[in-house]
Amino acid sequence: MPRAIHYYDINTQQLNTLETLEKYTSHLDKDFDSSSIELKPILRYVHAHLFEKTLCVKTIRIACEVRNNNVTTRFRQATGMTICEYVAQRRLEVAACILSSLEVNIYVLAAAVGYTEEAFSKAFRRSYGCSPLWYRKKCSRTNGNALIPPDK
Repeated sequence: MPRAIHYYDINTQQLNTLETLEKYTSHLDKDFDSSSIELKPILRYVHAHLFEKTLCVKTIRIACEVRNNNVTTRFRQATGMTICEYVAQRRLEVAACILSSLEVNIYVLAAAVGYTEEAFSKAFRRSYGCSPLWYRKKCSRTNGNALIPPDK
């Protein structure tokens, strides 16, 4: 019989997951070094708000006081992807690191990185070629080393 999940268990997992998110996002600062001065505030804002569901191009433009529309073009030139693709990739990278090192429920992790469970599973499968659960099992067989998604 499956164990009942209590509210306290979920809150504890969420807190641990959020603390872990901060730890894993620290490596994102490497993106600042290779970006133009114009994009640094945008990247800084994206990284600070990476897991918020309301993060979108419009909120980024407003928060960073970007008036011109070519910021999306410049962002794509600098990073090789759109802002939305960048956000999705970074969220999934952090989720993959957490999956490889923590026993956290998938729905808690999905919510923590800004997805519903179903959307998270689909996005993760698209990026990594397997479900989050299978990824976790693969990582446990490789001593917790996060696996890199295949090149597209």
